Amino acid sequence: MHLQFCEIAIVFFLFSFLGWCMEVFLKLIQEHILVNRGFLIGPYCPIYGFGVIFIIFMIGDVLTLPYGVLPIFFSGMVICGALEYFVSWFLEKRYHARWWDYSSKPFNIHGRVWIGNLILFGIASVIIMFCIEPLLQILLSKISETIKWMISAIIIVIMSTDALLTKHAMVVIRNQIDGCSPDDTEEISYYIHEYLHQMPYTIRHLGKAFPSSRISESMIKEKIISTIQNRKTEIHQELKDQFSKTEQKLLSGKSVYNSINVKKEEKEENE
Repeated sequence: MHLQFCEIAIVFFLFSFLGWCMEVFLKLIQEHILVNRGFLIGPYCPIYGFGVIFIIFMIGDVLTLPYGVLPIFFSGMVICGALEYFVSWFLEKRYHARWWDYSSKPFNIHGRVWIGNLILFGIASVIIMFCIEPLLQILLSKISETIKWMISAIIIVIMSTDALLTKHAMVVIRNQIDGCSPDDTEEISYYIHEYLHQMPYTIRHLGKAFPSSRISESMIKEKIISTIQNRKTEIHQELKDQFSKTEQKLLSGKSVYNSINVKKEEKEENE
């Protein structure tokens, strides 16, 4: 399936929205509460849009795999699994937080992806390539070029603005994390979520969207090491100051001692 740029934007937005709907529905079933899932403020989860675009391009255009169920299934597992792993790694490195953690799940890779999601990715890839892609071709062919470019322009403006607002929110969160003392992960995570509840909606929704998010262990280790190094420097300076004071006292005592000896010698000479 060869897509124009405007069509890529439309497909990306469509599946980002559908992914958001799925996340909200699953959360509703699990916790019986409506939550705006995802990093962005609007009703979309870009990772699903990227996943679909990657599947269509990688499987259909780049890898040119035969349209068999198993090749598409396993390719989808690898492509989407790699995407989820990369996003998790990037967010942790960039913002010092892990927004999802599968460490307690079986057959997980560093807590970023796990076998359950990989199987779902494979099934979704098969459905996309056999059912959704042909339908997309029909639907997109019925929309005029002008309308497609207008829709894509609106999508780009809306999502770009949303991304800028979210980036600001993430910077605020990162600054709060950097300002925390190196306590345990749960305590810092609790502090950040409490902080988010006091913020405007553009920032507060992140705490609701990812209630189980955790400050990354690497960040905790960095803070502990930094604190130890700072304390080591402070102790070194304290010892240096103390040694300097002691040295001054010794020199002062030696000076007094010498002065007493001089006076004693002068007294003996006078006698």
